[in-house]
Amino acid sequence: MNKPFWIAHCLTALVVVAPSSVADGFDNLAGRYDQGYEGEARNHFILCAADRDKCADAEGWLAAVGPNVLHQGAEAILLPDGKVLVAGGFGWSYYPLASAELYDPEAGGWSFTGSMNVGRVGATTTLLPDAKVLVVGGLIPDIDFIYDGTRSVELYDPATERWSMTGSMHIVRASNTATLLQNGKVLVAGGSYNDVLDSAELYDPATGVWSLTGSLSERRTAHTATLLSDGKVLVAGGADRFGDANISSTVEVYDPSTGTWSRANDMGTPRAGHTAMALSNGKVLVVAGVNRSTGAWQTLRSAELFDPTTGLWTPTGGVSEARTGYTATLLLDGSVLIAGGLAGCDGVIVCHAVASTEVYDIASGTWRQSADLGYARAGHTATLLPDGTVLIEGGEQPVNATASSYEQRFVYGAERSWGRP
Repeated sequence: MNKPFWIAHCLTALVVVAPSSVADGFDNLAGRYDQGYEGEARNHFILCAADRDKCADAEGWLAAVGPNVLHQGAEAILLPDGKVLVAGGFGWSYYPLASAELYDPEAGGWSFTGSMNVGRVGATTTLLPDAKVLVVGGLIPDIDFIYDGTRSVELYDPATERWSMTGSMHIVRASNTATLLQNGKVLVAGGSYNDVLDSAELYDPATGVWSLTGSLSERRTAHTATLLSDGKVLVAGGADRFGDANISSTVEVYDPSTGTWSRANDMGTPRAGHTAMALSNGKVLVVAGVNRSTGAWQTLRSAELFDPTTGLWTPTGGVSEARTGYTATLLLDGSVLIAGGLAGCDGVIVCHAVASTEVYDIASGTWRQSADLGYARAGHTATLLPDGTVLIEGGEQPVNATASSYEQRFVYGAERSWGRP
């Protein structure tokens, strides 16, 4: 695999799985090894003692039952009933799937639910106010295992466990951001298909219709979009094309009342493949990602805070391990957990997946290391469950990575935090 494709893969992996979901694996407490098509898969071993009573005050990860099939590149979303929905993604054959599954935290297992009308990967998943789930765009299967983009959109109804088609977007896109606005509409921005996009659209659940809205000031993929407390949307960073991309430090804000974007102050560091999390104090925490220095790709350790009241960015504590393709989860106590990801990317693109996790404390602006995952992974999902534990599912590892090629190993299975992450 050539360097441009590898870089595009690294950048789009974060958006495809967008830092927002999780899943469980393993009904027995022993590890298991599986050989799958085009890769190796492993369920996880237990880091915390098998006796859960002994783990109540500990930080650790327990192996959990994995989905019935591989859903690499799918998002996971928590439903109002406490279950986790995972739909689509790649199977072992790299073919976009239509199948969907539900994880039940109480039962500790997965079950199939209704399949989507169209198999897709790189789609966004958004929970609507009426409890239905909106799945937007992505890449769909075509003849001879060639992927095609789509404007199509589907709705999942948890009450019936069925999918229905809704209005199509105006523009084919995948790996875009999708943000639920305070008025109930969904804003999708940027993304890519044949090229990286600057367009944006709004979905109205009341009518099932999409409308074009103001365009971004520049093309973006692997960027972030964060809902602010005043109802506006903050878009930060990203890449302007695949391969030999320019990484952006620019920031812009969408105002739903006018349907327009306005430039905000730039971040201190250009970055893509990062995460952005709205904190309980109203600020936005942006962490890590990738940048280019004199043409070479490098993973980042730095983090910064955006204050909507002043419009200013300030540095905050950086993570101990530079990374991209990780997950970021807002915990019940207001702290932020980051887990896994790709690290060690340098000028010759030698990347490796990591198992390390870190927790950000808002009051001190510092990170502390937490328990390692059972298995190193990147491009996975992480979902905060109602009991405060975190479900991690899927992911992959680059193996024998060089500047010109790498082997891909999928991580098939899941794990769940026990005690406070």
